[in-house]
Amino acid sequence: MIQYLNRNFPALKVLVLRGERLHFQRIEISIPLLEKLNLIVAQISAVEAIINTPRLRSFKCVMHKIPSLFYLNSLQEVTLELFVDLSYIKHGESFLEDFREYLKNLNQIKLVTLSICVYSSSEIHKIVSSTASNPVLLDISHLKLETFTREKESHALVDGLFCICRPESLLLVSGCARNDEFIKNLCEKLVQIENAATHANCGQHHLKGVKIQHCGRKGYNKIRTCEAFLDSLQTLEPKEKIRFLFEW
Repeated sequence: MIQYLNRNFPALKVLVLRGERLHFQRIEISIPLLEKLNLIVAQISAVEAIINTPRLRSFKCVMHKIPSLFYLNSLQEVTLELFVDLSYIKHGESFLEDFREYLKNLNQIKLVTLSICVYSSSEIHKIVSSTASNPVLLDISHLKLETFTREKESHALVDGLFCICRPESLLLVSGCARNDEFIKNLCEKLVQIENAATHANCGQHHLKGVKIQHCGRKGYNKIRTCEAFLDSLQTLEPKEKIRFLFEW
């Protein structure tokens, strides 16, 4: 099917490939006018993927396992949104290294949005522990999170996340998985950091400030402080977008 698209649709501008499983060694997409590509495949056995699309501007990749050889050929600056399910990564401590190697092949990246599905804070802890002696950060501008961790692990996850990246924004959707618990714990942690910063230099996460953008239904959109948002947490409805905006 992909070969058929390559041969017969040279003027295609948007392509969405969605499926549960793809079993082949190599995938190549060569469409000269393609501007937007979504690869949404839960399981893919390919070890090599070539995206030869000189006009590509937007690339969304949703895979549990990303091919180890991944090449993107584009003459444009590309916006990448990448989904990673850490429960499918056998060696969590190698995630940072693998992710950087992956991004090296995508050198036209303008903006990286990393979506992480987390079932246990121990997965993040492995990554943090492996870089403790030589801390290095992922170059992530925007982070999306869907968490299934319970309260104790949720606190550990808050600490671990900012050890591997310092995003400009963190997006969670209320009512999904156990996101509501994490939102509450994150707010409380950020309030502690802000209060500490008023009395002493808080170098814990090099955080200078944070605001929360609350996008609700019927066009509701408001910027709040963490304390103000905590006070209104009980009124949170399902499927509302909560975006933390960080200044580092």
